[in-house]
Amino acid sequence: MARALKRIDYDRSAACYEKHRASSPRLAAGLLARFPNLPRAASVLDVGSGPGKLASALRELGARVSCADLSREMARLVRSRGLACVRADAGRLPFAERSFDLVVLTYVLQHIPDWRAALEECARVSRRGVAAVTASARQIRGHVFAKFFPSFAATDLARFPKLEEMLACGEALGFEVEASEIVTSGVKFGATYVERVRSKHVSTLELIPEEEFREGLEAMERHMLRQEKHPTRFHLGTLVAFRRG
Repeated sequence: MARALKRIDYDRSAACYEKHRASSPRLAAGLLARFPNLPRAASVLDVGSGPGKLASALRELGARVSCADLSREMARLVRSRGLACVRADAGRLPFAERSFDLVVLTYVLQHIPDWRAALEECARVSRRGVAAVTASARQIRGHVFAKFFPSFAATDLARFPKLEEMLACGEALGFEVEASEIVTSGVKFGATYVERVRSKHVSTLELIPEEEFREGLEAMERHMLRQEKHPTRFHLGTLVAFRRG
């Protein structure tokens, strides 16, 4: 029998995400570059925005950004950045049809039980398309966490939508669809990174059994602290671009 996953309290996680999640200028630029036909000062809706770091990076690139997140504390952090944010379910967005040039979701669909309904709703409020950042099966299995936490890969493989199902969903909604790798963040392993992991700055870490997490964290700390030099490593995700023809 599959192990039931516990519910994640995103209000409680908000302070951790604010402190330990990286800013996203490279990801923001990569997202906009995949939609070359966007107008200048494109209107962008960031769905499941978290504390608003990606939204801030998109704004720095000239986009007019609004956010939607169900968490009260995430929404508060977004507003503290001077960005508009509504508290809303991704499957029931309080906007009229084609309100935004682009809708973005970054590592959001794995949190939504009916991710197809969320994509359909994002398509409804978008004029030009939807950019959904996710993780492929290969990326999940190759993540550094899989080396130290035995249940990590199986947990995320069960959570994340299958790439082929996302592509089929986009085609059924009338989009031209394309999947490509994208750099989501750069990290330097070492003591600082271990502390980020200790804080459970990635939601999957909340779902790993506590004993496994403690043992994996100790193994990661031993492994990383015995290395003198830590070059920057880049995390790769998969951007699924849903474009209107």
